[in-house]
Parts: sequence; C-alpha cells; structure tokens
Amino acid sequence: MTDTAETEAAEHEAAEAPETVSLTLAHPYTREEPGGPKTYLPGDSIEVDQNTARTLISSGYAAVDAEDHEAVAEALGVPVEQAPVLPPA
Repeated sequence: MTDTAETEAAEHEAAEAPETVSLTLAHPYTREEPGGPKTYLPGDSIEVDQNTARTLISSGYAAVDAEDHEAVAEALGVPVEQAPVLPPA
C-alpha cells in the first residue's frame, strides 16, 4: 500500500467515527448547558463529543475501563485499531 493509499484509508476510517457518543457516567458530573449548569448522577447517560468522551473515560468519570482497549473502542464507536490508548485515571 502506498503512503497516499494508507493516508486515504486512515482518513476514511477517521471519518466513520461518530461526532458524538453516549456515555454512562460512573461519578457525578456537572456541565454547562443552555439554561445553566446541570448535574448528572452515576448511571445517567449523556451525549458528548469525541474529545469530551476521551476525557471522561481517561479521568474515570465514564463507566468505561480506560485500560480496556476494546471497551474504549466500543464506547467511542470506532474500530479497535482506531481507538486511542488512553492513560488510566
């Protein structure tokens, strides 16, 4: 595979990742929403962008084991090969 083909394949895979994902929380979490701050409780599901999802997973706020690469991939809606390696909390 040429460098160009590899780059195009990587871009295609990246394009398949959903913009937002739903995460179940493991700890209380407050975020700013229209109308003011809202606090979510453990067990609540929230819709977040990919960046926030990575942060919540790696910090332990989401009910996803940051050290389990397959669980991270599933939570982010990406193939295992595309899932980031997240530092543990």
